[in-house]
Amino acid sequence: MNEMDVDLWRLFVQIATHGSLTKAASARNVAQSVVSRQLATIERLCGGYLFERTGRGVRLNEAGGRIFPRVVAWLDEGGKLTHDVRNAVTTPSGNVRVGILESIDGALASNLYNEMLRLYPQIRLRIYQGIARQIAAWIDGEAIDIGILIRNMTEARRGDVIVGTHDSVLIGPSGDPLTRAEVVPFRKLDGLPLVLGSSPSAWREMLQHLARKKGIKISVAVECDSIPIQKRLVADSGLYAIQGAHAVRDEVRTQTLQAARIVAPEIRRPFVLSVPEGRPPTAACQATLDVMKRLVSEVVPDRLPLSERAGATRRR
Repeated sequence: MNEMDVDLWRLFVQIATHGSLTKAASARNVAQSVVSRQLATIERLCGGYLFERTGRGVRLNEAGGRIFPRVVAWLDEGGKLTHDVRNAVTTPSGNVRVGILESIDGALASNLYNEMLRLYPQIRLRIYQGIARQIAAWIDGEAIDIGILIRNMTEARRGDVIVGTHDSVLIGPSGDPLTRAEVVPFRKLDGLPLVLGSSPSAWREMLQHLARKKGIKISVAVECDSIPIQKRLVADSGLYAIQGAHAVRDEVRTQTLQAARIVAPEIRRPFVLSVPEGRPPTAACQATLDVMKRLVSEVVPDRLPLSERAGATRRR
C-alpha cells in the first residue's frame, strides 16, 4: 500500500465522526465532491472499503471500525509530538552558569533559583561565587555564562548591563569613633591601616589616584581578597576596610561593624551583568539575564539604609 497523507487520515476520522460526507465537507469548507474523491483515494490506498453507505450518510464498516481507534491515537500522539518539538525549540532550556559576587546577599541566589523554577523549569542553574576579579576572569575564559560583578569605569566592556550602583563605605569595628558618623571625608583615610584586595587591581589604582589628588596616603596593612575575612579582620584586629554598602548591611544592623559613607568625593561604583564577548547568549542565558535584572535591585540596596544607622546610633 502506498503511504497515505496525514491529512487523509484526519479526513477519515472526520467522516467517521460526522457520519456524513456533507458535514465533513462543511467542516473543511470544501465541496462534497472533493471529500468524495478523497474518500475514494483513502479506500483505494487501504485496499478496500472502510465505510458503508446508509440512507442518512455513512458509517464505519467492520474494517473501518477496527482501525479507527488506532488512527485516532496515532493522530493524537503526532499532535503531542509536534507540540513538544515546538516547545523544545521555543522554550528556553539547558544549563546556565552564573557567577555571583561573594559580597552580595545570598538571597539573590535563592531568589534567582525560585524565579527560574517558576518561569523556566527546563533551565538548570549552576551558581558560582567569587570576588570581582575571579568573576571577570571566568567571563573572559567563558567558564561562566553570566556574571554579576562590580566594575570601575575604566574596566567597562561592551555588552555590560548596569543594574545598579552602590556607595563605597569605610568599615570600622563596633565603637569606632571615625565610622560612627553617617559620612566620612575621603581625606580621613590618610594613614589608616586598611585591609584591601590584592594588587594589581583597578580598584586599588583608583584609590591611589584619588589619594594623590587629595595629598594623602593609602596605607595597606593586609592584602586579602576574601570579603568575609576582611570583615573579620576589621571586627577583631582594629583595621579598616572599604567596601560597598551592601556588603555590610547585616553587620551594621547587628552592630558587629560600623560603616560610614565616604564623601568628598563620593565613590559610587556600578553593578553590572556581564557575558562573554564574541558569542550571543543562548535563549536560556537571555531568559536568566532578564530575570536577574529584576532581582538584583531587591537584594542590593543603593546605599546603607539611614534608618538602620540611626537605630544603631541611638542604641550606643
